[in-house]
Amino acid sequence: MLSTNLNIYQKNKTSTLYIIKKITAYILITCLFCLTLVGCGEIHATHSIEGKGFETIHLDTLEFHGTKLEFMEEVKPPEPVEYYNYFEPHSGYQYFVISGTLKNNGDSQVLPDNCKITALCGNTVKDGRMVVLNQEKSNFVDTIQAGEESQCYIMVLLKDEEPQPSNITFYYNQNFSQAENNSFDHEYICQL
Repeated sequence: MLSTNLNIYQKNKTSTLYIIKKITAYILITCLFCLTLVGCGEIHATHSIEGKGFETIHLDTLEFHGTKLEFMEEVKPPEPVEYYNYFEPHSGYQYFVISGTLKNNGDSQVLPDNCKITALCGNTVKDGRMVVLNQEKSNFVDTIQAGEESQCYIMVLLKDEEPQPSNITFYYNQNFSQAENNSFDHEYICQL
């Protein structure tokens, strides 16, 4: 009887060690996987340009002329008509907005969403966005046509207590083609 109880104890002890080893292995594999993913979010650019101010920024075939820096509760077209797209207010947040015009000097339409925008706010990098208005200034559109000049907003959503960005970085590919794996041909760092 005593030897039977001892065998059961040994089996339970062995299976408990096995389970602990297996859990430890899963935790290590998960940690390694997470460490691998941390590098996946990085943005890479082949060529880098730095500029100061937002008055005139040349991004391949696009030319942005900034006119005003401001904080806004919501971002909407200046002359909305009936149904329109807008960026709604969020409690405890505000939009940092650079208003201006965007001109497409190229010979084909450009999708502004193919330009990734980030802003450095203190020690934090925030995602931003470039939005273009239609010619009537009544709604936001997805493209800017060849030879067209439109009103444009570059914006970043910030918490109320976050500092104003010290720089805005534009990542883009030649001819504004879509990026693969956060890898871009160019970055333009605009010191504000």
